[in-house]
Amino acid sequence: MATIIQTADGLTLRPWTLDDLEAFHAIWGDPQVITWGAAADRAASRAKMEQVIARCAGMRWPVAWHRATERTTGEVVGNICLQPAPWDTSEFEIGWHLRRDAWGRGHATTGARALIAEAVARLELPRIVCAILPSNHRSQRVATRLGFTRYARDFPHGGLPHDLLELQCR
Repeated sequence: MATIIQTADGLTLRPWTLDDLEAFHAIWGDPQVITWGAAADRAASRAKMEQVIARCAGMRWPVAWHRATERTTGEVVGNICLQPAPWDTSEFEIGWHLRRDAWGRGHATTGARALIAEAVARLELPRIVCAILPSNHRSQRVATRLGFTRYARDFPHGGLPHDLLELQCR
């Protein structure tokens, strides 16, 4: 079974491990990336990593939080995840978080598109959902490019009102 996704646009996705703490913290420790509550230090980032790894443990591939790496540079540029939705574990939620210096390079769209294709091929999902803050215009545009449409506004998620979007897979 595959545990790595290679995109045509030069990204490699693979599940995070605790050995990736520095790269994970570069994303989750940045308050301009994680506006709703960045990790205060490496210990907090490690706790978040442990939580998300455990959340997806034992699930079928490609359900996981994936490290996104540029193949040409070896640079970890972000996180693309597919996980049970926290508000309804019968649903699967996709999400993306990129280092600030990787914004605007298409990595969120490329990585999410590849993860969606892998999920559709392997999991027989009727739809994939995502929750995005209304003020996060970059992520809203990524979701639109991927074909997501809004089906709920002001949904309470993580203590903040989010838009819920869906992508029909069948």
